[in-house]
Amino acid sequence: MNLQLATALTFLTLALAMPAPEAEPENPMPVPIANPIENENEPRDIRPAALGLEKRARVSCKIVNTDSAAVNCRYKPSLSSSVIARIPRGSTHTFYCYKRGDCYNGNCTWDQMFYREQICYINGYYTGSSCTAKALGVC
Repeated sequence: MNLQLATALTFLTLALAMPAPEAEPENPMPVPIANPIENENEPRDIRPAALGLEKRARVSCKIVNTDSAAVNCRYKPSLSSSVIARIPRGSTHTFYCYKRGDCYNGNCTWDQMFYREQICYINGYYTGSSCTAKALGVC
């Protein structure tokens, strides 16, 4: 009798130790899938410039074309984006690249600078003539 009880307890313990299957969630979270390469046999352009890894420009430009005491440096290249800082008229700053965004007085480029370790953008209308699209390059 002891042997049968011991065997039964062993099987019961093993059965309880086995993990129970989980039900599939009703609304599973989507898993992002990397974009597949359309043709893996075609050579890819791995130049640093093609991968966006080229060294950025560092161009010093003066704040110009404003009657107000300062211009807005914005979170995004948009006239409606939040203002990160007010940059004084006549001051000179280092700009690294440009992005296209909202146009102001016919200028649709926004020059990128750092203000207190945060990226912000000033419309190209307000930066001096040394901050050209060619000199800065696209971000």
